Amino acid sequence: MLVCAGVCSIDDGRLLKRLTGTEPTSAVVSHTDVTRDGLYVIAVESCHSHVVSADHVIIYDVNSGRRLFDDTTKGYVVQLTATADSDKVYT
Repeated sequence: MLVCAGVCSIDDGRLLKRLTGTEPTSAVVSHTDVTRDGLYVIAVESCHSHVVSADHVIIYDVNSGRRLFDDTTKGYVVQLTATADSDKVYT
């Protein structure tokens, strides 16, 4: 299973693009946000089991589908918010 965040059309709900990970994992996307200009999607992949417990914050470039940032958090992500000018992400 590849972790995936989808970009959909607000007008008709069509799936426009899938933003996926590079390796199969048992993680799920637990939070997402999009920048005001629609160029970037911020997603949190959560993987919690009896063996591993980790959240990854990922920033995708919507046009290319590439991951621009991927980092493991030190704790659980409870909320994800992009600032109004989209220059910072708070978790």
